[in-house]
Amino acid sequence: MKSTSRFAYASLALAGYADATYLTVKHLYRDDAGCLLSDGCDTVLNSEFSSIFGIPLAFLGYAYYLICVIGITAYIQTENAKILNGLFLVNLSGFAFSVWLVYLQAFVLNAFCTWCLFSAVVTTLLVAILALRKE
Repeated sequence: MKSTSRFAYASLALAGYADATYLTVKHLYRDDAGCLLSDGCDTVLNSEFSSIFGIPLAFLGYAYYLICVIGITAYIQTENAKILNGLFLVNLSGFAFSVWLVYLQAFVLNAFCTWCLFSAVVTTLLVAILALRKE
């Protein structure tokens, strides 16, 4: 993986981690998420779909991005391609889940969370970087 791709992946993973951390805190404290481009953040973050078995999806995003940050760090240190293959599977799963969540926002909740959409874009870019990498 080229150094520019490594940097892009790491930067995006850190941005996603910050986003998910912010959303987790806002969810746990039932605080206004402060949507930037729409007014649907609170609708989405307080919906019946915002948790799975009592675990906020934002926290699952936090864990997902933490895995991405740790994974790319481990790859940079070892250059073991198996790590990238594992990250690709993690990111592909995250992408599929993001597609489902965007669907829920658009067609079930009729509300959009800017922070959540940002996360979906980040996940899409992460999986694209790994899918297009050249060994």
